Amino acid sequence: MSLVAVYAPTEMRKTEEKEMFYAKLDSVLDQCPPRDTLIVLGDFNATTGTLRDGYELCVDPHGSGTRNTNSSLLMNFARSRRLRIAVSNRFDVLGALGDPVELWDTFKRETLQAAKECIGERPRSRRGFVSTETLEKIEESRAARLAGNQAQHRVLSHRTRTLLGKDKERYVRSLAEDVEGHLNANDLRPAYRALKKLRSKSPSRASAIRTADGRLVSDIDGQIAHWAEYFGQLFTVDPPTEQLHTTGLQARWSLHPTNDKSSVIHLLEGLVYTNSNETTAQEHHTLLIVDGMAVVQELMAVRTFKNGKDLARAYVKLTDTKAQGYAAVRVVFDNYTKVSSLKEATRERRRGKLKEIRSYKVEDSTQIRDKSTFLASNATKDSLTLYLAHQLIERSTVNMVTVTRKSVMVNYDCQVSTGVSTQEEADTLMILHAVEVAAAGAIVHIYTQDTDVLLLALRRVPQLGRNSVLIMGTGDRRRTVLLQPIYDALGPSKAAALINWHALTGCDTTGHIRGKGKQTCFNAFMESPPNVVSAIQMLGEGDAPSEEVADGCQAFLCSLFCPKGTKLSRASSLRWHLFKKMKPEQGVDRLPPTQGAWKQHILRAHLQARIWAQDLVEKPNIPDPLTLGWKKEGDRLIPVLSSEAAAPDCVLELVKCGCGANNPAAPMKCTKRCSCKKHNLACTELCQCGQEDGVCANRSSPLPEDDEDEEELY
Repeated sequence: MSLVAVYAPTEMRKTEEKEMFYAKLDSVLDQCPPRDTLIVLGDFNATTGTLRDGYELCVDPHGSGTRNTNSSLLMNFARSRRLRIAVSNRFDVLGALGDPVELWDTFKRETLQAAKECIGERPRSRRGFVSTETLEKIEESRAARLAGNQAQHRVLSHRTRTLLGKDKERYVRSLAEDVEGHLNANDLRPAYRALKKLRSKSPSRASAIRTADGRLVSDIDGQIAHWAEYFGQLFTVDPPTEQLHTTGLQARWSLHPTNDKSSVIHLLEGLVYTNSNETTAQEHHTLLIVDGMAVVQELMAVRTFKNGKDLARAYVKLTDTKAQGYAAVRVVFDNYTKVSSLKEATRERRRGKLKEIRSYKVEDSTQIRDKSTFLASNATKDSLTLYLAHQLIERSTVNMVTVTRKSVMVNYDCQVSTGVSTQEEADTLMILHAVEVAAAGAIVHIYTQDTDVLLLALRRVPQLGRNSVLIMGTGDRRRTVLLQPIYDALGPSKAAALINWHALTGCDTTGHIRGKGKQTCFNAFMESPPNVVSAIQMLGEGDAPSEEVADGCQAFLCSLFCPKGTKLSRASSLRWHLFKKMKPEQGVDRLPPTQGAWKQHILRAHLQARIWAQDLVEKPNIPDPLTLGWKKEGDRLIPVLSSEAAAPDCVLELVKCGCGANNPAAPMKCTKRCSCKKHNLACTELCQCGQEDGVCANRSSPLPEDDEDEEELY
């Protein structure tokens, strides 16, 4: 006997989740021994109804309730697996034993009475200043609330608050008069006792902290000792360069992943007032461009497949469904053969930790035992794209064009001017084919799940035409994004700069700026001056960013961290300004990245922008990543850390002198017994001398002020 315990999604859940549940259940039942008696126990959140039309073999004649979506899924599943449904819900056939309200009141009354007799009733504490009239109003308000009279309860509550305010005012005045009388009589003890009543009780500010070994420390003395030990280690050991140099940009050897890319869609839709769920009319000359691997991911999320043939059959069917109403469809696949890809770290993060990664040559007979590991290898993905492209050409019932790294194939008489491309990502290759189709006079619809494609398409709206549309999501979350209204709302310059802004503020290859989400970055972008927008727009032009572009990008990044009312466009000045204003309990990780970290980040953003800028080039010329913020370790590209110090040595060493503390009138300080000079460090504004000109004699390498023209030291 095989027993399977289940809990199905409720009626309110999305259709994709329900289909995924039954697909998982189907795969579990396939693993049960065929000769076992199979019993599936659990809550399917469905009712079978009283009709048996077509389901006589799986439903008994005494069902209950009204059928819904869950009912159809359950009954179809039971019929396909030759299972019989046993209705276990007996509430519909049980008779009423009495009035539920009366039964509950009796149960509540008897329970409270028994508790009162056994353990007694604790008197409710009352504040000493509350008058009898106020107490009566409180009881009346409580009775009205329990009786369900909300209107009367609101009136009485308002009256109660007014009375409480008057009572407290009367009480405070009385205490103040008592204090004054006792002080006049020099009777201090009663006076201080009354003052203590007037003083409000401050809540304890102490909270437990967790040590490195997981131990909780809640007492004040223990916390002080722990923090003393922590800061003692922090300022005596060598600074952790990987964290200090790249604060806010990188985690270990990789980049902080950007997890809020999809929020950009909602931010852009918020600029216009169109209904994103309405599709434009599909005329006879409308073509659909499809992200091939997005359809694979859509299928893998809701179904399991036995072999390659099973997957191909479902893939062709779903693609044909999406192509209904279109004159033709072009399915574009990624190129997974590139060695040392910039996206390799992102792919590793998405696939998770796997003990073993196997590669398959995908054919009809290729077994798909575990879909989570089946697509872990780039070699398998490459083989799958070529296999699915051939299956679409052979089996599709619509006019089909498939684009892979190896060929461009068609199943009908048409002219495709774009040949085999060396572009790595389908994102840019889809834009290349979309512009070609639009140039031939067709309306373009693009199906994708990637925010990058939306931003790439917005830049090409003049070439794609006014009726171009992006289709994103599936099922209830399906939405169509009209590109022209968003382009008009942004304006030509910001629409062209938006894709480079995406690279600068965090995409798959450049990394997320910790603490600064896409919404914060988008608001700053919309408020940026024209020179900053122009600099971001020129990102990706040439083999390396010009000084003007780098300065403009740095000014934008600094604006994300600048306090209100402050305008600093250099990372060095901004970090020093924020460091001087930091509170003792704040850590240095709250500071923005260093000048050197920004430089490498802008180089990586320039490289990605350069790749995206060649979306209309069939064989793009990609700059060497090793010159733009990356280094190579084996076959892996690793982001370069800043080679500059996180702060001047005098700040990292935490040395400051007290010269002049005993003799403020001394004309020249820091000449002899200066602790900064003893450590071969220059004085800073943290010192007693203040590093003032004409006062401090140890100003050999002054820290930068908030003047952007001074030399940058970090």
